[in-house]
Amino acid sequence: MIKKVAWMHYPIDDLNANTLTNKILNFHEKYNFDFIKVSTNSNSICNSFGINRSFCNSMYGSYAKNTIPYDPNLLLNSYTHLNSVHDFSLLSENIIAHKYISSKTAKPTYATVYSPIYHLKSMLGDVISVEDVLKHHRMLSFLTKITKEYILELQKIPHAKIYYCVFVSNNKFCNYKIFQESIIKYDKECIDKIIGNNNIIHFHKCQDFINEYVQLGKFKFISSDTATDELIQNIFNSYPNLYFIGGLNSNSFNNYTELINRLDYLKKLYYNKNFIIGPDCTLPINIEPTLLKTLANYE
Repeated sequence: MIKKVAWMHYPIDDLNANTLTNKILNFHEKYNFDFIKVSTNSNSICNSFGINRSFCNSMYGSYAKNTIPYDPNLLLNSYTHLNSVHDFSLLSENIIAHKYISSKTAKPTYATVYSPIYHLKSMLGDVISVEDVLKHHRMLSFLTKITKEYILELQKIPHAKIYYCVFVSNNKFCNYKIFQESIIKYDKECIDKIIGNNNIIHFHKCQDFINEYVQLGKFKFISSDTATDELIQNIFNSYPNLYFIGGLNSNSFNNYTELINRLDYLKKLYYNKNFIIGPDCTLPINIEPTLLKTLANYE
């Protein structure tokens, strides 16, 4: 038997715990996938610093990138009331949503947690360099503190697991030496707070330093939104005890024939192996319900 999962973003609805939980629970009641991933608003931290990102009608339900560079030190000096995770209104909404969803299901429920470097990148106008990481240690240390607190709060909730998103784990951003010395330490601090190993590590457009995260021992599942079939096979060969989640990109959902052909291909390669069919990042928000049913019922 081959396992299947799916999730999507709910722009605008993800600003409120009630609307988000209704969307997610309705989705899973309808399609009954193997676990639940709660896709929360990616601007949940920056929002409290006055950085607003509106929905941009993207096919994946993402928000427009912030293009205005802010001074992280000035933000810290101006928003001195932000001291703990509970001071961030959208993080609090996310926690409430997770609590309610968890009370309605016994399935593993994965909470999306973004790397502190992702939030710094957003503050800087969606552009970041190694020099920025080195320069803004003060803000990164604060973002790491809040992310650790967020992880700890989420893990108090029954069934809650972590879906941790990494963003600059590649040699285009920096070489391995710099990555080890100055970049991964913020993620390591956060990941150290994760309990157990039944969690997901997601690589966003980066896979060069996968091993540096796998060896932390907190993840049973790997996913990547730019995973070619070759990369998937390489991950299987390198980490035979871990599961890979993915295999479906936006093209897979163009029509029924393309979806069935892709599902048959994945089943042929990975049946009874550590593979879970799912989106490489998230489902298109305008996906045809009949295609979702096809995925959910596929055997």
